[in-house]
Amino acid sequence: MTSRFIRFSTVLSTGLLLTACGGTGDSSNDTQSGVGSGAANGSGGPNGNGNDGPVVSGGSNSGGESGGGDGPNGECAGTDFDAELIPLDMFIMLDRSGSMEGSNWTSVTSAIHDFVDAQVQGYIGVGLGFFPTGPVACVNNADCIGGLCMGQCVGGSCKPSDYANPAVPIQPLPGAATPIKGAIAGTAPNGGTPLAGALRGALAYAAVNQTARPTHITTVVLLSDGLPDGCAPDLISDVSTAAAAGLAQGLRTFVIGIGAEQSALEEIAVAGGTAPALIIGSGSVADAFLAKLEEIRGSVQCQFQIPVPAQGTPNYDEVNVDFTPDGGSLESIPRVSSEADCGTESGYYYDNPTNPQTIILCPQSCTNIEANPGKLSVALGCESKVR
Repeated sequence: MTSRFIRFSTVLSTGLLLTACGGTGDSSNDTQSGVGSGAANGSGGPNGNGNDGPVVSGGSNSGGESGGGDGPNGECAGTDFDAELIPLDMFIMLDRSGSMEGSNWTSVTSAIHDFVDAQVQGYIGVGLGFFPTGPVACVNNADCIGGLCMGQCVGGSCKPSDYANPAVPIQPLPGAATPIKGAIAGTAPNGGTPLAGALRGALAYAAVNQTARPTHITTVVLLSDGLPDGCAPDLISDVSTAAAAGLAQGLRTFVIGIGAEQSALEEIAVAGGTAPALIIGSGSVADAFLAKLEEIRGSVQCQFQIPVPAQGTPNYDEVNVDFTPDGGSLESIPRVSSEADCGTESGYYYDNPTNPQTIILCPQSCTNIEANPGKLSVALGCESKVR
């Protein structure tokens, strides 16, 4: 496991400073919280008003929004809020078909072990499912891999409902690590590759999780070493249709293939909103798979909730994002219109320009805060810096 996310976790654990400009100046009985400005001409005290002093940060808003007024140079004064990083819930749907037996299975499961053991912060939840299923009850031949129902699908199921019940439900790490490793130890590769049914079931479960945890981001990670096999119909187009339906519900599908046909899996990744798919060649399975899991984790770990001021909905044209690396100077991160406008420069954008819920850092800014522990700040009430 590389140290990239260990460093990023350090950044997050320092706390993110969310500052609201132009406070109301209401008083509070909690002398340890709130903001006071005005060392030079103000009335002093943790909740006092003043016009010349610096902004003084207080507690985590337990004393209400206090302090206020702008400094002589138009500085913002406000209250510190606890940051709310948007947690990631990742559901891994893992191919355990017969063709995975041997080094592929060993490498992939070893990488999953390393990934769940390395996550030390409570910002990520992980669940696990396998396909194909073991023997399950069936009604007709179409329910079964190989098209043979004898009271049970001996070779496993084609039905999405049989894949909507996870082997390990999504739960936060590090607590999820033990049941995930136990589930892997209790299964072995066997059977065909019912990709469409497996993905539909995984997305059905992910949708339930998203409803139960609306402040989280839920994603599906589909890993397979082959093309659809054993169910009718089970074409790549069927799998892509399932991925597109998930994306329409806000559920992205990340695709990892081991020695599989790249163009086919790329079609699924495009439909699931996560292109390109990762195709892993022989000899590099464990490292490449682990790197992809880290990339998926990082893809949402630069998303933050927009703080809501006590007086109501923020003005989304008056939001500023700054980053101060440890021992360094404040760096303003400008807003851009969309992800497409990020380029290779620093920036952030909203998830929805007309009804923003989330601040998303551009790749360059995300990489910067991953590599450099420090403090991210979001200021409300000041005209946004844009590029």
